[in-house]
Amino acid sequence: MRPVIYFDNAASTEPLDEVLRVYTRAAKEIYGNPSSLHGYGVAAENEIKGAASSIAELLGVSPDELVFTSGGTESNNQAISGAASRARKSANFVTTAAEHPSVSECFAALKKNNLTVKVVETGADGRVDPVRLLEAVDGDTALVSVVHINNETGAVNQIREIGAAIKRADKNILFHVDGVQSFGKYRVDLYGSGVDLFSFSAHKIHGLKGVGCLFVKNGTRLSPLLYGGGQQRELRPGTENAAGITAFAEASRVAYRDMDKNFKIAASVRDVLLKITGRDGAAVNGDLKNGSPYILNMSFAGHKGEIILNALSGEGIYVSTGSACNGRRGKQNALVKMGVTAERAESAVRFSFSRFNTIGEAAECVGALDKILDRF
Repeated sequence: MRPVIYFDNAASTEPLDEVLRVYTRAAKEIYGNPSSLHGYGVAAENEIKGAASSIAELLGVSPDELVFTSGGTESNNQAISGAASRARKSANFVTTAAEHPSVSECFAALKKNNLTVKVVETGADGRVDPVRLLEAVDGDTALVSVVHINNETGAVNQIREIGAAIKRADKNILFHVDGVQSFGKYRVDLYGSGVDLFSFSAHKIHGLKGVGCLFVKNGTRLSPLLYGGGQQRELRPGTENAAGITAFAEASRVAYRDMDKNFKIAASVRDVLLKITGRDGAAVNGDLKNGSPYILNMSFAGHKGEIILNALSGEGIYVSTGSACNGRRGKQNALVKMGVTAERAESAVRFSFSRFNTIGEAAECVGALDKILDRF
């Protein structure tokens, strides 16, 4: 079987060997319920506390500000719905037009419950203007939610500037950041950026699926999504996934250790792939200068992105046409909201990179694209 070239890392990443070893050890040896009072239960509880301390140290926050979840979607929903449940009835909520579905659909549900949601458009580069965002904020705003790195285009929002502006306007407004695509790839000063809620996930940084985390700054009041045994300060009840959480901490440790090296790898792979823009009709969606090197979104005029995806898959090269959470429905939300025409959005393909990719793979992908476009 020929080796696969995997350029869909924004959807999910290959687990690291060390992460799998840590998970296997914990699942085999620390299988007690963390809420049990016997030795195995205490061992599992200590495992979780150790993982929380490790991740908290990387983020520069307190371990008791971390709530473990099933992934980025739950973290985002917990942040938004949990804050909305605590807000006064006259409150409004501010977000951007280019959010992940786990954010945008959550706000859509709030609107159905007659809550006011203000959606701020992004610029042609896919980023939201902090000044324009602040214009939507008023005395009734309870929460502002902004994605750090857009999962379709790689657009990087100015979190520090946005957070500072929000807190200057009203220090009581909660600031939520969807950091699923940035955690482990960018260093984020949560306290210094005025962030009250920060969502992130294990399987985007070579951890395992089914484990995520929500940073909840001390003093931030949320209502739970679930009710049960009262685990994690009653904010996220249910038996904790001790093995998965421990593996998450290991994936986080390695991601931070190798952050600068991995960033350079992604940039070098992206730069080789950009050679395909020499062809007529091939164009980048988004701003290369200010965007994340981990994500490259390109359109190929006259060709549907899904057709190119399938053709590349036949060559053993795996890409996507946007968010995996939208892929089955064929939506290109971020591109359309950036002002890209529907035709150009339909011809878009997303390439996303990780520590395991090489410039040789990128060169092979360029060659495959050349052949595919010639054939079509």
